[in-house]
Formats: sequence, structure tokens, C-alpha cells
Amino acid sequence: MNIKKLFETAKNKGIFPSHLTIKKSSDFTVSLFKGEIDSYSTSMPSKVNFRGIFNGKMGLSSTEKVEGNIIEYLTDSVIETAKYNELENASIIYDGNDKYVKRKIYNKELEELTPQAKINLIKELNNKILEKDSRITDVQVEFENKSEENIDATSYGLTLKSKTNYYLVVASIVAKSETDVKTGYKIFADNDISKFNPDKFATELVDEVISTLDGKNIKSGKYKVVMSPKVVSNFIDAILSHCASDSVHKHTSKFENKLNTKVLSEKLTVYEKPLSKNIFFKGYDDELVPTLNKTVIENGILKTYFYNLEEALIDNVKSTGNGTINGTKAGIDYSNITIKKGRLSEDELFNKIQNGLYITSIGGLHAGLNSSSGDFSLQAEGFAVINGKKDHPLGLFTISGNLFDLFNNIIAIGNNLELLVNSYEVPSIAFKNVNYSAS
Repeated sequence: MNIKKLFETAKNKGIFPSHLTIKKSSDFTVSLFKGEIDSYSTSMPSKVNFRGIFNGKMGLSSTEKVEGNIIEYLTDSVIETAKYNELENASIIYDGNDKYVKRKIYNKELEELTPQAKINLIKELNNKILEKDSRITDVQVEFENKSEENIDATSYGLTLKSKTNYYLVVASIVAKSETDVKTGYKIFADNDISKFNPDKFATELVDEVISTLDGKNIKSGKYKVVMSPKVVSNFIDAILSHCASDSVHKHTSKFENKLNTKVLSEKLTVYEKPLSKNIFFKGYDDELVPTLNKTVIENGILKTYFYNLEEALIDNVKSTGNGTINGTKAGIDYSNITIKKGRLSEDELFNKIQNGLYITSIGGLHAGLNSSSGDFSLQAEGFAVINGKKDHPLGLFTISGNLFDLFNNIIAIGNNLELLVNSYEVPSIAFKNVNYSAS
């Protein structure tokens, strides 16, 4: 596509400024069930998005046709959608007057890995899982990899390019004893294939699921708890939604008018680090604003909100590089969230609470967590902690309380930072006073 001609045509039709995105992808997925290939797919999807301001309103056009003469279609569609855009928001396209951080995230060796090598890898993993324990009855494993090449350009003269790739290994298993059945899954994500250790992955997954068989519940009541990194990431994500400036402006945030005041435990410090060199690196947001590493909560004190261009204009501040685009509407997003680690290992956290619960997973977040009030009642799985040590597995149970009370009652934060597939790097945390009820 002639990008220069596109911008010239758009301007001649009254569209200015404007923003073009070209995405070219390559996707591969293969999965095994009971040792046999049950799905295999490859695709090379491409997409062009073009947005621009016409008569003060944002318009949008989209097509999967990357090549050929599509300029008339893109510009005419922007005009049509702008006419019917009833959103009363500021229509802004960033002028790109900033420096951008670049990192090499693309790994050429991953792209050179043959389909057969990928199949061999998950076959090896499948066999290792089955070898670990005779109580494993069903195994499904999947390998997925994706590469993406993006070009972003604006009529202001800004051009940005990025090229990334990554792979996922996903395994789901079923374990059965004489009286119980448990399921579990594990995901590994990276773009360096040498970092994947099938034996270590299989051992961790099998040990995790087998250890939950034949659980027995304890007396209902209030308990001190240790939450695993996976559970902590779910809860901290819900809390950070209250740091989004659009929630603040809609008066739905618990943190409205709380900048530079204590909102959570002084033991808690939370960063957003989009510039971290990992597969979740993000040098600029959807609005092409450069991202930056920032402290969101420092020793319990709220230091910043997340802003896009529109919300920043309301508060007369700069965007924090947290803008997303969904059609003609701008939103807020964040990634590479990190909690400052503490000094204690997970075992030392168990010793700290002495008697209580170790919560390893939670479910039903959409139905069981009120994002506005922070009240929650969630099904959970985990273990009893007795005399400072992780003890027997628990049957299915429910935990309840309030999210903001919970994170104001932190006992200690662990040092076991874990980078999860949602891009959060968080440790285990010990809390006071969580309601436990056996299901």
C-alpha cells in the first residue's frame, strides 16, 4: 500500500489527522489428545486499520486486504463511520513528539523451528506427564506460536515498526484416585525454545494436581491465608481497575480523589513495567504514546492513575501510555505489573501464619467478585497450613471478604516472584482474616 498516498487522499477528503495500522501475522497450533494429533492449523492473517477525524468525529475502517488499491475504501469508510459516531469524547490522534524505547523481542530461532520439531516436543511432554504417576488418566497438550509484524503511521509523519514472536505450551491433565477426580493445567510462554524444560514442566504439573487428590475440609471460620502468585495476580488486577482514570472520571473508582494518599497496606508496592525485556514488552500503546515504567502504589500510597489521551485531557496531564483502541472508542489497559518482592520464601510465609490456609486457585471471578465494592465470594482450592507447614489438601471451599480490606491487612509478602502468562510478575502474599466455608 502507498501510505503517503493514503494520507494525502484522506486529507483531501477532509480527514485529518489520521492513523494507519498494518498487522501481518503468522500463527501455528498443534494439539495432542491421548497421544494423537487432534488439531493442526496454520494461518497468516493480515489486517489494516485506518482511523481519522472527520468533522470533529473519529471514524474507523478495517479490512483484511493488505495489498492492492484499498485507499478509496478506507477513506470512505472513515467518513461514513464518523458521521454516525455519537460518542461525546475528544477525538485525538497523537502527534508522536516523543522518544520511543526499542527492544529486540523477535527470536529468529523460534521461526526456524519446524512443525515436526514442535510436534515432537509435545509428544515428549505427553509421555513424560504419563510417566510421572499412574493416576494420570487423560492428557491434552498443545503448542502454539505466533509472530506479528506491525507498522503504525500517522499523517503527522510518525512511523513505528515492531516485530515480535512467542510460543505457548499448554497441558491439561486428569488425575483419579479411588475416591476423587482432579483436573489441572499449566502454561509456559516465551520466545526462546531452549528455556522450555519438558521434564521440569511435567513434574510441576503432575505434582500440583496429584497433591490435591482426596482433600478434606476443616472447620469453617476466619483464617490467615497465604495466596499463591496466580491468585494474587487475579486480585491485584481487580484492584488496579480502580487506578484507571476512566473509572475515576465515571465515579466508579474506590481511589477517586486518593492520589498521594494511603489506599492499601504500607507493605505493598506495585509497579507497571511495560519496558521490561520479555515477551510482554510494549514500547508504545494503541494510541502510539510511548509507554514508561512507573510506580503505581508505593508503600500503600497511590502515586498515579492510568491515562489515555482522552482522559489525560480531562485532568490536564500527559497520557501515561495506557491507551487502548476498540473501534472508535479509546480505553485503558496496563501490562507487566510487578509487585515489589519481600524477604520471605513461601515456606517462611507458611511459618509466619502458623495455622490457616494456602490458596492455590480461585474460580468464578466474574460472578463472585463485585468490582465496584470489592466484595467477593469465590470457590477456591488449596491446602491447610498446620504448625507452620503446608499440610493436607482441602476439598472444594469458598472464600469471602472484601478486596480492599484484604490488601489493607497484609501480613507479609514473599520473595518468590513468578512471571505469569497474563504478564504479571508477582509473589505469594500472606493475609489476615479471610472467611473460609467448606462447600
